[in-house]
Amino acid sequence: MFSRLAIAAALVTLASPALAQRASQHPRVGQLAEVKFAFGSDDIRGNEEQLGMIAGWAADNPGGYVVLDGHADRAGSDRANMRLSLRRADAVRDRLIALGVDRDQIVITGYGAVGTHRRDVVAWGTHTGLQAIARQTLARGGTTALWPPTAVVAHR
Repeated sequence: MFSRLAIAAALVTLASPALAQRASQHPRVGQLAEVKFAFGSDDIRGNEEQLGMIAGWAADNPGGYVVLDGHADRAGSDRANMRLSLRRADAVRDRLIALGVDRDQIVITGYGAVGTHRRDVVAWGTHTGLQAIARQTLARGGTTALWPPTAVVAHR
């Protein structure tokens, strides 16, 4: 039986430049990791392995983007959930920058309580441009795509 770590490590290994180039017609090359959070929290402690895997992919793919899909809990208003999902993605972004990832390589998206990933940030690796990321975010029910943190790329 594979652990989440083994599966995530296999995805990072498979995200070689050759594979990424073949898959680059799709907005998402592959899921890198899920960073978990406690209910209602944006405290990132306890996710060092996941953050290391994401930073490793970014270092191996300097022309790619790391997309951080922020999600929130179902409890609370839509506005509060969107804020929490973005705070969680911001917390992951800040740690990745501290680990040496170029801030221009990171895209943040917010989903609030939309989707199946509750209380986490899902990190994806991609070699597509920002417009494709924004289109995919909106198609999946996301409401924002930010890159860098102050520039709004898409908003529904």
